[in-house]
Amino acid sequence: MSTPLLRFESVVKRFGGLTAVNDISFVVGQGEIVGLIGPNGSGKSTLANLATGASVPDAGAIYLGEQRLTGMAPWRIARLGVARTFQMLRLFPSMTVAQNIALAMQPGLQSGYPASILRTAAARRDDERMRAEAIEMLRLFELERFIDQPATALSIGQQRLVELARGLCTRPKVFVLDEPAAGLSPPMVDRLIEVIQRMRTDYGVTVLLVEHVMRVVQTVCDRVVVLDYGEKIADARPSEAVNDPRVIEAYLGVGKATHA
Repeated sequence: MSTPLLRFESVVKRFGGLTAVNDISFVVGQGEIVGLIGPNGSGKSTLANLATGASVPDAGAIYLGEQRLTGMAPWRIARLGVARTFQMLRLFPSMTVAQNIALAMQPGLQSGYPASILRTAAARRDDERMRAEAIEMLRLFELERFIDQPATALSIGQQRLVELARGLCTRPKVFVLDEPAAGLSPPMVDRLIEVIQRMRTDYGVTVLLVEHVMRVVQTVCDRVVVLDYGEKIADARPSEAVNDPRVIEAYLGVGKATHA
């Protein structure tokens, strides 16, 4: 395995009397694309929330390299290089595609907000740089022609790709993708697969992919971590995981009565 980058160590998360994630440990190596899969309610999105600071574990720890992320505010985790998308679209509908992407670049601006309001030379240079980067990212997604369109003018699939472009603009070390294929047409799924692969090859991004669409998982992932009822039941190559009896049982529901 490559150098460990994102590490989950004995992570536990409870919601009242429900243990959503129970003693989960695994590693995402630098440059890897690791899938996080399992039936609905298995704890996948909970782990994504824990990794990005949206939620705090009740036990265990999460690390980016040697930096402990546990308990850190989401914006601090983002500054360290962990980006994410969500199951539900988080674009600003009243803004253009360019403006939505520019928001992700605001923390790296040289000029700051007062200069932006006053339209100083430094602010104008920042605007030019942001637009150039937005165009670069949108070209990756073949969406550059929509740069000045309102986000609502795009299809759901196109809006999801804009979210990916916005996250990629932050130059993350790790990109946590939470069901990016949800609601996409087959051609858009093909485009998504290509984009995820290029995130690694062109930008060196490590990916933790929460996904239900197995075509995406089997095509792009080096490994998959499989969850069921908050427990890790497999950590293997996709071809091995789909033939694991425990994984088959979890997905087909065989023997679920014994877990009730």
